[in-house]
Amino acid sequence: MAIINEKELESNKNIKVKSLYKALLLLDYFKETNKSALSATELAQLSGLLVTSVHNIMSTFMEYGLIQKNPVNHKYSLGKKFVDFSNIYTTQNPIQKEFSRIMRNLCEESGETVLLAVPYGTDVLYLDSASPKNSFTPSSKMFGVTAPMYCTAIGKAILSISGENVIQQVVQQEKTAFTENTLLDGNDFINEINTTMHRGYAIDNMEHEYGVKCVAVAVKAEGQIYGLSITGPSLRFPVEKIETYALKLLAIKQAISSSHR
Repeated sequence: MAIINEKELESNKNIKVKSLYKALLLLDYFKETNKSALSATELAQLSGLLVTSVHNIMSTFMEYGLIQKNPVNHKYSLGKKFVDFSNIYTTQNPIQKEFSRIMRNLCEESGETVLLAVPYGTDVLYLDSASPKNSFTPSSKMFGVTAPMYCTAIGKAILSISGENVIQQVVQQEKTAFTENTLLDGNDFINEINTTMHRGYAIDNMEHEYGVKCVAVAVKAEGQIYGLSITGPSLRFPVEKIETYALKLLAIKQAISSSHR
């Protein structure tokens, strides 16, 4: 993609807010360069804009959720807001292929559905899923779906490594009892998160949906927190099976953490 042409923008009468359109054009460079992350300097070189202008635009996009910034290398990448609209976030994420392979293998080994999610406020946002061949639910159905953190294993796992501020936000939010097992009491919920921190994995004991249990872990990679879970009918999730799945997930967490420090 060429440098932003100011004259063309000014001559196009259909563009009513030139400054907004010029800012949005910066998003195209992520697609055109086929790079998952770009620095402010790279964006300035590609667009012809000043570095300070790029910083201001990216900061505004970050506030809305269109852009996120890697705290390690300070590069910008597309934000989670895009998952609400399309699959662009997934295709630009460098770790997505690695997770997809892991999920397929885990799905084949367990015969259960495997889910991948990221934090999205006080919810989780599902990025990908792998379902067994005999499943009636297509894997694509979970893409872009959100669910509360407080009643999902994947959400509680993410919370366990998210810090006290996020935990308190979830504790204080208004909660819905999806089932009789949903943890609504603040003290009970905090105890659950502490247990999750101690053992390293979270369990959803039919708290979000009747007849469904999950076990999940959270892992940090490339400056982002991801949650990975195995979920299925409660009858297929006795304590022994949950512990077996937990060990598999913890091994995966260790491997990913070691390779993405």
